[in-house]
Amino acid sequence: MAIVTGLSFALTNILIKLPFERGFSGRQVLAHRLYGIVLLLLGLVEHFSVLREISQHWFAIATTGLSTIIVPLRLIQEGIRCIEPVTVNMVLSMAPIIAFLFQFFDSRIAPSSHTFVGNVLITALAVGNIYLQYRRSA
Repeated sequence: MAIVTGLSFALTNILIKLPFERGFSGRQVLAHRLYGIVLLLLGLVEHFSVLREISQHWFAIATTGLSTIIVPLRLIQEGIRCIEPVTVNMVLSMAPIIAFLFQFFDSRIAPSSHTFVGNVLITALAVGNIYLQYRRSA
């Protein structure tokens, strides 16, 4: 999963940069980029149970969505718009490493060697990508 996460972050970086290069604002990108995900997920769930859960837990869902999805995505989009893609890629590839380090502060979680190896691979790919981009621009 760490490898998939790292690759997903890299793909997100590439795909989000495209609308900015075509003149879209951060607000436009944020407003329209998640339609496909929402439609896909609605097709995968039982509709009655989703409506029941939303009506019972709307405040927790809204708070969680705002604090863990909307605000971080907006910050990522602004970062992608303002700085070089290679810098964004490096920062985003640090997320699995930070998640791995948090495991050491929770006694209920035992850090796994698979996660460590995945983090090493993601870091190596990110550093390799930065090196290749640097060589091309030099």
